[in-house]
Amino acid sequence: MAKLLVANGCSFTRGEELPHPEAQAWPTRLADRLGVPCVNLARNASSNRRIVRSTVMRLEAVRREHGLRPEDMVVVIAWTQTARHEYHSAIEPVPQEGPPDHPVDAGWHRVGPWLLGRGHKPTKAFYDMMWSEEGQLVNFFVDWTLLHGHLTAHGYDARYAFAFPITDPIPAHAKPLMDALDADRVWGGLPTPPERSFVNMPPRFARGPGGHPLEAGHAWFADGLADWIAPR
Repeated sequence: MAKLLVANGCSFTRGEELPHPEAQAWPTRLADRLGVPCVNLARNASSNRRIVRSTVMRLEAVRREHGLRPEDMVVVIAWTQTARHEYHSAIEPVPQEGPPDHPVDAGWHRVGPWLLGRGHKPTKAFYDMMWSEEGQLVNFFVDWTLLHGHLTAHGYDARYAFAFPITDPIPAHAKPLMDALDADRVWGGLPTPPERSFVNMPPRFARGPGGHPLEAGHAWFADGLADWIAPR
């Protein structure tokens, strides 16, 4: 039985626009359902690359801090938009998106569609010269495969869900990579139905001015994950 929940993701996982995200965001609600404490590694505007990187860099320290074995922990990753990315610069100041980053994120800059309207030159260069939907999805599945291999090799109970759905249909070059993943570890299986993604929560649940789910939406997502991870 798990003794600690570790979650990682973007602003949907951190609980942006909630009055008290540390108590109301879905990772805390899920942990309450599982009867364990929670460590939330999510940060606003995270890319999937940032989620993978920060999980690998921080998980061992979290394990030691709690005095647990890997098999005592369940790790839940909520994937974000595949169009996001990141890059590192030791000299360019990192704009703050939400609460302060952890030291493992020092120097790492977000790349995302919302930055195009701000005239962010590295983001424009990325989308103009490097980005394609198929290429980014291939990168995503490669990153996912590497993360899952790392987590399972070290004995962690790794689970996956989606804050944002992935493209449908899956491009031909990406499908073999997706099919090689362990679909049993994904809430809703693979390919995941769009309605299982947090951004597509039922319309009866309110959103904040920025479009983020509020308390009832977080409870819906947490309950769904809890019934999947630890059926009643």
